[in-house]
Amino acid sequence: MQWAVSYIPEDGILYVRTEGETDVASADKMVEDIRDAIEQHGSTLVLIDHRKLLLNLSMVDIYDRPSILESLGLPKSARIAEVVSESQHEGFKFFETVSRNNGYLVSIFLDIDSAKAWLKS
Repeated sequence: MQWAVSYIPEDGILYVRTEGETDVASADKMVEDIRDAIEQHGSTLVLIDHRKLLLNLSMVDIYDRPSILESLGLPKSARIAEVVSESQHEGFKFFETVSRNNGYLVSIFLDIDSAKAWLKS
């Protein structure tokens, strides 16, 4: 999995673009980069564009993600909008549910405009 993290100062949003096939190790490294960007820019609004990503995690891996996010220091104050393709929607919706059940504010979207609007609301 590859990713790039950038900051959009006019919106106060961290923008993460991903592509490839995910695995636990790369997902963990991406979370560390997001955590560092949150600290650097002082913004807890995160827009992750996963439309070119193949989610290749087991249901158990997805279920465990919130505890891993916490152990990696991702603040629960972060507001995370993830934009996904239709084919990956079900797996990401499960991630949304387990994340919210563990105190993370994550929402999954199929289009980027809705994700941005949710972040700004």
